[in-house]
Amino acid sequence: MSGKYSEIANRHFKINEEYKSLTNFVSAFISKANTKTFNSINIFVNNKLLELKDNNLLKNKDEEIYLYCNYLNDSFKKFINLYNKNKRFIISDKKIEILDGLKLILSNQINQYFEIYNEKEINPILEEKLKIIRASMGIFERKQIRSLDNNTIVLNKDITKDVIFNFSKQPDQDALFVTAIVENFTDFIENNVCTNYLLTKADCLANINDLERRKITTKYLELMKQEYEILSSIIKVQVIPLEKISSETNEEKISIDKMLSVIREAYQFISRKFDELSIFLIEAEKNSRLTEEENKEAFDNECIKSIYDSMNNLEMKFFFNIVKEKYNSIVKKIEDNILYKIKLETQDYSDNILRESREKTKAYLRMTRDLISALNIYVNFNKAYATKTDELPANDILKGISETLEIKVESINEKCDEFIVQINDSIEKLLKNDSSFSDKEKEYLNNLLMNINEFKSEKFSSTEIESEDISNGFTLAALNDSEFESYIDKRVKALESKKDKIDKIFTLYLRDNILSEIMTFEEIEHYSLSKLKEDEDEVVKKYVSIFEKTMNYLDNLLIKNNIERICPNTHDIFNPKEHEILVAEKKDGFSKGEIIKPLNEGFKKDGLVIIRANIVAAK
Repeated sequence: MSGKYSEIANRHFKINEEYKSLTNFVSAFISKANTKTFNSINIFVNNKLLELKDNNLLKNKDEEIYLYCNYLNDSFKKFINLYNKNKRFIISDKKIEILDGLKLILSNQINQYFEIYNEKEINPILEEKLKIIRASMGIFERKQIRSLDNNTIVLNKDITKDVIFNFSKQPDQDALFVTAIVENFTDFIENNVCTNYLLTKADCLANINDLERRKITTKYLELMKQEYEILSSIIKVQVIPLEKISSETNEEKISIDKMLSVIREAYQFISRKFDELSIFLIEAEKNSRLTEEENKEAFDNECIKSIYDSMNNLEMKFFFNIVKEKYNSIVKKIEDNILYKIKLETQDYSDNILRESREKTKAYLRMTRDLISALNIYVNFNKAYATKTDELPANDILKGISETLEIKVESINEKCDEFIVQINDSIEKLLKNDSSFSDKEKEYLNNLLMNINEFKSEKFSSTEIESEDISNGFTLAALNDSEFESYIDKRVKALESKKDKIDKIFTLYLRDNILSEIMTFEEIEHYSLSKLKEDEDEVVKKYVSIFEKTMNYLDNLLIKNNIERICPNTHDIFNPKEHEILVAEKKDGFSKGEIIKPLNEGFKKDGLVIIRANIVAAK
């Protein structure tokens, strides 16, 4: 190496401190990752324990006791609402007396329920289970801490090196890194975690299924028994006697039947549920000490998966981004070495893109200026003659045309300002990025660094990773790599991609701000001006003349800027590049694919179709 190359290479050898800093950073994070792994194990087991609230021997039957009580309470309210609503239809004093007594009993039950039990958003029986489960979580964590021997979890010395030179370059970097961390915990997971979980789970299940400990369950069960007995008494003492009294009117009969059906449904529901629950609770009590079997291998696999899920998150990606950032700072000067050569090869191409972009920008701004000048021919004429049209029948049309064009001029100016900002921003990005590496080039450099180990093992005898060795090896390998020339070609292709993006801005601007506005002007000519051409008034004739002058100006604008119209004719064959089918229909005399009727013209510039012509085609 000689000249500028050797001067650049000489500045690459003093990176030892940066490399040590990166190594310390990675080591510290690995220690943090070990702690996070231990915490994720606890979270995993806590979630497993939380599953017991939905998966235990009672199978939620005890939680349904609370729901049954709520159902009864709602039924009582429903009866009272029906009675208050239909009392006017009850003629028999005896029936009113019985119903008033029934309402009083049910009202007392509702008030008692609210005073003693009070409705909650969370099922209180489920809440009681959760308290038992959360207590078990704390017990498990304490067992874990006692079981964990931190001295047995030793950092793998290769992990730091792998993170810097291997993991951060791989698409599955997170999984590889987590796998390396989990290997430190494998014995701990296999020998301690599952055992501690099973012991804690068994104890937790026993407490959940021990009804003597479940005071809330017992309380609501007693309430359910009480309501069942009250309903049984109501059926015998009030409902049956009430049904025996004949109704004097049909409305009275219908009203009483509605009310009594609520009571009977509630009684039938609670009678059935009470019998089912009694049998079930007896069986649950017999088996309250049994626990579900746990597949140890499946448990260990789930535990490891939870560690992956916990660690492969934004924090992990942020860590690898920092590693890459610090690593890139170490090799930045070496990249500059390669960049220098790339820049020499691509500077002319980049200059051509910039020159062409600036010239096209000027041309499009001139085109915009000419378009506004054309529209202002009509706008300015209208400002001078507007008062002369006040009494004309065609004033509404003329006024509509003028207002439309004034709005268009304002819109074109706004879009032009946006275009200037957008194109300048794109050119600035081209200038800025022209002297920096693309992602693909950085990937190439990183892959090159991964191969330095082979280069270093041949050249250096030390088994330790020395930053100076890396720098020397990287520089020599990079400057002599046989594939490097292909990356210069890729650099050119990257510039071509940027050129395409800039060209797209020009194309969209031409389509949306120049040609679309010209098409709008032509639509005004077709739909509005055509109504004025037969008018004999001199002022209207002048308006028509000025409008036609503007149209000629716009035609010259298109010719001047090498913009051609796409003008399909009837019976022409549909061309998907130049035509867009808005309607397809069958029509006599036309073959499939023939144009039945052109709807509007399209445009193309320098052979590139900007707007396709809209047509009606035969199918």
